[in-house]
Parts: sequence; structure tokens; C-alpha cells
Amino acid sequence: MIDSEKILSEFWKQLPQSCFLEIQVKGSSEVYGEAAIHCEFISQSKCIFKEEGVWKAGALAGTSFKNCMRWSVDCSRLHLEHLRYGAKKPVFLQTFKVCEKNHLVGQLPHQCHLDTYLGSITWNSSEILLQWKIEGPKKNKILLCKYKKS
Repeated sequence: MIDSEKILSEFWKQLPQSCFLEIQVKGSSEVYGEAAIHCEFISQSKCIFKEEGVWKAGALAGTSFKNCMRWSVDCSRLHLEHLRYGAKKPVFLQTFKVCEKNHLVGQLPHQCHLDTYLGSITWNSSEILLQWKIEGPKKNKILLCKYKKS
């Protein structure tokens, strides 16, 4: 039997150690970027990632970007929100459940207009990989967000 609480607790301890992001979009056009991360705990079960970086390769090369994400955990699930409209108007992205040790899967796809986003998370002692599969009438992409300690 899987001990979801223990696995999520291990993930939650590693999450704030992330200070660097490598982001890659794979599909018909590919881009790659890097960002610094500032992690701020707002409670024992909620933290905010402020990401600030630059697209390094592809059509967006040289363009800067910022993201603000809120992670929260309860005893059996991990939740992720995008704070593009601020903390009082979060955009809910995904609830993840434990699939197996060091592997979380999205429960339901996130719908954004005609596009569907389904996330999964894997991790080891040095990095966390958040992968989004994005499908829609004009999209068939994979977004890889690799969070590293340094």
C-alpha cells in the first residue's frame, strides 16, 4: 500500500530547496529558458514560487519572463495555482495525487479555452520535474519544468 502522506511530506521538504528552473517546450516549435526561483512559505502547507528568467533558445530567445505559482499540500494531495491575476484571484491548474514513490499525477486535466493540460511530477534528490502534456486543436506540446537545487 502507498503511504501518500509520507510521499507528499518528502516532496514538500524538497520543494523549497529549488532555486533554479530550466523550462523547455517541445512540439512543432521548441523553446528553452532558465529562471531563478524565490520560494516563500506563507503557511506550513502553502508556498509561493516567484520565477524570473529569460528564454535562451528558440523563437522567444532573449525575451524575459516571470511566473508566480502557489503550491499547497493537504494530507493526500498537492495543488498548484498560477497567480497571474494575484493571490486573491488564482488560476487553478492541477490537483496531483500520489501514483507511486516519487511520482504524482494530475487528477483531472486543466482546461484553458480549447486546450487541455495534464500534469505529472517526478523527483529525485537533486531535481523536481513538472511535465505538462498540452493538447488542443492547434497544440500538441510537452512543457518540461525542471526545478533544481542550484
